[in-house]
Amino acid sequence: MSFIPSLFILLTLVSFIFSQQQEKPWQEFVSEEGNFAVLMPGTPLPQPPIDSGGIEVHNYTYSQKELGYLISYNILPSKLLKQVSTKETLDFTIRGLLGRANGKLISSSDIKLENYPGKKVKIEGNNLFFYGQIFVVKQRVYYVMLLSKTDPSNLKESETFLSSFKLVSIPADDENLPKQELTLNKLYSEAGNFSVDIPGKPQQAAIPTTTIDNLKLELRTFATTTSSTVYVASYFDLPKENLLKNRPKELFDYFRNSIATTNNSKLIEESELKLEKHPGRFFKFKKDNGATITSKIYLVNQRLYLISVTSTDSQEAKPELTDKFLSSFQLLGRDFDDPFEDNTPLIGGVVKDKDNKETSNADTSMGSTEDPTLKTNPTEKTKDLSKGVLRGNAIEKPSPEYPIDAKQQRIEGDVVVRIVIDKDGKVPRAKIISGAMVFHDAAIKTAKAWRFNPSLLDGKPVRVVGDLTFRFKLP
Repeated sequence: MSFIPSLFILLTLVSFIFSQQQEKPWQEFVSEEGNFAVLMPGTPLPQPPIDSGGIEVHNYTYSQKELGYLISYNILPSKLLKQVSTKETLDFTIRGLLGRANGKLISSSDIKLENYPGKKVKIEGNNLFFYGQIFVVKQRVYYVMLLSKTDPSNLKESETFLSSFKLVSIPADDENLPKQELTLNKLYSEAGNFSVDIPGKPQQAAIPTTTIDNLKLELRTFATTTSSTVYVASYFDLPKENLLKNRPKELFDYFRNSIATTNNSKLIEESELKLEKHPGRFFKFKKDNGATITSKIYLVNQRLYLISVTSTDSQEAKPELTDKFLSSFQLLGRDFDDPFEDNTPLIGGVVKDKDNKETSNADTSMGSTEDPTLKTNPTEKTKDLSKGVLRGNAIEKPSPEYPIDAKQQRIEGDVVVRIVIDKDGKVPRAKIISGAMVFHDAAIKTAKAWRFNPSLLDGKPVRVVGDLTFRFKLP
């Protein structure tokens, strides 16, 4: 008998090899569903829950500096717990981990999480070290593990991660927890320029990915997982110079084949779609175990949206929820190639009117919300404009609200937003340049609320482009 997640090695290695993250300050990650909190160097990615022989498996993975982090919990049936002791559960779990890793046990010691028994283990196998903690908390078995090609037990990061793991509240028996009916909630993404009705409270993540033509992009996702289904709304932006936007059929075919190959599934339904005037495709796949993947994909100029529902076992996701989720997706406002189309340039470009006449050319920079400034660095063509075009001071400078999720997880950081200031001093368009995804919507919404004195050229108001930096810092 083994309680180790059947996809433990696969999920962890996929995250470990393909999702290397940039170094960020450590922050506390809290899972209300998992009833735990832990310090991590970034926000982990929730994996779809797995039904492994009646055992419900939940995984969260993250990787950095060739060090993989895993937090997992298994919900065991109460009838199974009546048949074995806590010690036997821990022993079965370690044996299962040894079997999956094809490894040997280097060390094992008794530990406790509050009053709940556990083991601290180090395993070497498959050219990989597994080092971490296992706890039995009523109906749950928690794994808090590190994976590395070298022994991670002496690393400072290991101790910080393992020692910080804690329960959020007094655990209840999972069978006695009230069953909440899954309802749809409206999700608005200002940064993504879309809304969708999604079950529960989605988690956000930015995932490095590789697509057609070997493009390396960042996939921004909003995902909700239940015991047997995962709901995802995601998007990424193609580079402006890339011509894939002119090849929608090739792009859709690529994703159809990629989904089928990656998930070992068979295409059973496909049709053409439209989102307003934009092309799209509907896919439905079926896996060997009966699980299904239902997806809609749209290409909106330079941006590709992927909305999908995946069941993790032979029972198909609730059809009414699937239909409502997929059909509710819509764009928030006007669609555009880039927030700065109509020939409005990025920094350093030439601002042009619709008749393609040059009106300005300057490098505009706006500092943080604490001390916003405007400065110019004109090119030779516009050196005489440096005193007039881009020195319009901001006259309304609201500060962004701190997102609740970021506050709970103690996330801080700067977000750079590139904005277009129109002839009236308003901000009709904005896009994220950099910063943690959890702050994107708040930053975009606030940037659009800023107001400026109009910038003038030869006595006439013109559009200008610049960057705002919003600093999110906890007291």
